[in-house]
Amino acid sequence: MTEDELVDVIRNDVFHRDVPRPATREAVAETEAACGYRLPPLLVRLLTEVANGGFGPRGAFYGVRGHDWHCTDIFADMTDAALAAVDDPDWGKRRWCLPLIDWGCAITTLIDCRDPSGPLWGWDPNLCCLEHALFPLDQTLTHMLKEALTVEYPDPFYARYFADLRRAEPGCAPLEWENGRVKLIR
Repeated sequence: MTEDELVDVIRNDVFHRDVPRPATREAVAETEAACGYRLPPLLVRLLTEVANGGFGPRGAFYGVRGHDWHCTDIFADMTDAALAAVDDPDWGKRRWCLPLIDWGCAITTLIDCRDPSGPLWGWDPNLCCLEHALFPLDQTLTHMLKEALTVEYPDPFYARYFADLRRAEPGCAPLEWENGRVKLIR
């Protein structure tokens, strides 16, 4: 599936749903200035041509400034998250990593803006410590979106997530991930 086809499929998927209007190029530029990186081109297309959030797995993607459809008590949108990171001594060094989906319990899928393909990262501070809360999901934005269109996309922190963690080797260390899911170490 080409990028154009993917954008069209997502546009058709949200056509009859209540989603925010597309973002302006200015709103995208504000987010890019706040995080210090350009947003991945596919994400920009979706935000400016389809909707300013409200698509993707669970219809839960965050948008940029002007997005008032879905927010948390932590931040309102990607722009707000990037601006908050500037003043945070720990998170400030990771301004390149913007929130994409909030799964609950402080667990988030983030997008890496340093790479145009949009690699995804997970944030789960519930595992062991904040040092290991951020980890690569071994999946890109394109892979996630294609999978979400073809099957019921399981949360990266899916129903068996904690059971799988219990079977993984004990200790406080980064987990290995494969195709957006925790890779069991046996």
